[in-house]
Amino acid sequence: MGQINVLTSFKVTAQIDEHYIDRIRTGLTATLDRQGNAFNLTVRRVYPEVRNGTFKIDMVFTDTLPGNIRTGQTYYTSLQLGQPKTAILVPIGGFFQETGGQWIYVVDPSESYATRRDISTGRKNPKYYEVLEGLQPGEKVIISGYETFGNNEKLVFKNSK
Repeated sequence: MGQINVLTSFKVTAQIDEHYIDRIRTGLTATLDRQGNAFNLTVRRVYPEVRNGTFKIDMVFTDTLPGNIRTGQTYYTSLQLGQPKTAILVPIGGFFQETGGQWIYVVDPSESYATRRDISTGRKNPKYYEVLEGLQPGEKVIISGYETFGNNEKLVFKNSK
């Protein structure tokens, strides 16, 4: 038994959450940031076996290699799952359990009250929900749980001073 390491080229192996298995395919591009420089990678192979909630992919460098790279090192890469697009994002919060993503409390610019507004959500990642309709960029929302708010259309904030 032995292992052959080809030192003229390297591959990067990544573990990815099974949530993304339908979106990962060969040919996708990624970047690896090392010491302030970005290096381009391409997905060469996708292993379809899911173990402990993750699956594995292999990526190869498409142009230059980082200097002083070693086998076994850990790097953080950004994998491009599709074309970038501008979106309105709301952080993951307890509100979703109560509303199912159908509505959210939007804080008035005066910050003295919040009103219930219907929204439409799209994609989700581990940190954010995409809002397709119902919010404008820069609007403040309440993302905590809504259990104590009842079925109110408007929440009035009282100054505790």
